[in-house]
Amino acid sequence: MIAQGELKLVWIGAFGLKDPLRTGVFKSIQYARDSSGLGIKLVSGDHKNTAKAVAIQSGILRPEHGDNGKFSIMTGEQFRKSLRQGETITTYDPLTNEPIKTRVDQYTFDDVLRELKVLARATPADKNMLITGLQDNLQRNVGCTGEGITDVDALQTANIGLAMGSGVSAAR
Repeated sequence: MIAQGELKLVWIGAFGLKDPLRTGVFKSIQYARDSSGLGIKLVSGDHKNTAKAVAIQSGILRPEHGDNGKFSIMTGEQFRKSLRQGETITTYDPLTNEPIKTRVDQYTFDDVLRELKVLARATPADKNMLITGLQDNLQRNVGCTGEGITDVDALQTANIGLAMGSGVSAAR
């Protein structure tokens, strides 16, 4: 019907929104990573492409520096599958977007923890599992930021929890 013009619809237009990074974010992340040796990961509820764009703009993901492994960018669903042995995870190369299939074994989750830079479409439980995995499997001290009620568990699980916005009163 639409292709034949029977609905008599008129295209009015489209618009897009952009929420730019705050001033100083790129330099702060660069300093934390390069001068302090911190490993920085972006955990977001946003779509994978949105989270990837933010990670590149902020300097968290640097494909030109080898941040393009098979576990660099994952969705919450892929991350959860990495916990279950025998599952097959399909991720995508950040540069070519070619599919990469990996069968989960006892070492896969540790590989994910080491290589992961961006976790998109993540749930609060995914964030908590990431923190716990880094602490228990890799013996890392983990700092976490959060801004809402859904971040309270992760803020409390992390060695250092930094609450912002409405997360401040919820985390108390």
